[in-house]
Amino acid sequence: LWGEEIYTDESPIKEKEENAKPLVELNDVAYWPSGKAICLFYGPTPIGEKDEIKPYSPVNVIGKILKPEKSVLKKISDGLEATFQLKK
Repeated sequence: LWGEEIYTDESPIKEKEENAKPLVELNDVAYWPSGKAICLFYGPTPIGEKDEIKPYSPVNVIGKILKPEKSVLKKISDGLEATFQLKK
């Protein structure tokens, strides 16, 4: 957890920056090439100004949280196992 961002441990994905963004929008899901992690952005991050959602370094936005429930996201803690699904 980092501000209102959740990120995974290092994933097996090994992609480079592709159209990487220094800022993201509320409820964006992104791949963070530097950390090889998937990130869920549900609010401001520590290095963003005011309510800005700024990743630690540029990320590739790959999707959106479709049914964001901030109260549920805030309860997530380190070590929790999660499954991501693609909407078809």
